[in-house]
Amino acid sequence: MEVLAKAGIPSHERRLACDIYWDQSVKVKLTSGRTEDLMIQRILRQGCILSPSLFHLYCEYLLQEAISKKSGILINGVDINNIRYADDTVTLAESEEQLQAM
Repeated sequence: MEVLAKAGIPSHERRLACDIYWDQSVKVKLTSGRTEDLMIQRILRQGCILSPSLFHLYCEYLLQEAISKKSGILINGVDINNIRYADDTVTLAESEEQLQAM
């Protein structure tokens, strides 16, 4: 939830996201009946309307943290440390060590 707070999401909306995603359980229907309650252990869920937005927020936060203090490669005098297209991101660095440091 720290990422949501840093993104400026109001506290009442962060609480709503917590209520939707945390401490959730399901029962799985089998031919022999239903299972006991199973805790959902993933935060983002396929089909949830909030998942794409939350995924984007968290990815953006992680990328900014990784590249904020690191330089990339010099192309035509411009330091480039990432390239993005649609939902793909490439992180660029001069060496493997520099990339690992990100």
